[in-house]
Amino acid sequence: TGAAWELVKSYDYVDDAGTTQQQVLREETTVNGNRHKRFVQRYRGANGRYLKRKPEGFAPLLYNLPAVTAAIATAGDVWLLEGEKDADNAIAAGLAATTNAGGATAFPAELLEHFRGATVNLVVDNDQAGYKRAATLTAQLLKAGIEARAYLPDVTDRKGDFTDHLDAGGTVDTLVQITVDDAIALDA
Repeated sequence: TGAAWELVKSYDYVDDAGTTQQQVLREETTVNGNRHKRFVQRYRGANGRYLKRKPEGFAPLLYNLPAVTAAIATAGDVWLLEGEKDADNAIAAGLAATTNAGGATAFPAELLEHFRGATVNLVVDNDQAGYKRAATLTAQLLKAGIEARAYLPDVTDRKGDFTDHLDAGGTVDTLVQITVDDAIALDA
């Protein structure tokens, strides 16, 4: 309560025409010497101004949609990460990478069809939400007939993510592949 939140980064979600339709804002604050983060979403309204509430009929978007669409058009690999920071680091590493707004457990089912024709490499965080995401989302992709593999970062940090993996000297080749059953067991 009463914390002063500072905008650290804005992540744009664009439609097929390249128009920003949604933004995820990363905000941070320091309270009692501890750094905290939060994510706020906003949506482009009919008049072009941003709204805090999702407009009726808003269709969810994938982050970095143009690159994902291009990769899928050539039957390439797409890397689906858990958050914009990890997606940006994967993009910087030369991968066609994306994520969804709303966190690990908020993947909209209507986005599954975007991946048809690609191989989806799902990289999740090394935590409970990541295990749930790996189990659920990998199973959904496979059930939809979309080739999918799930990976964990090769780090000892209990909350480690793809960025931590890269920071520790890891590469795409050193990610740890897991099955849906592995993810279910980790979640349990």
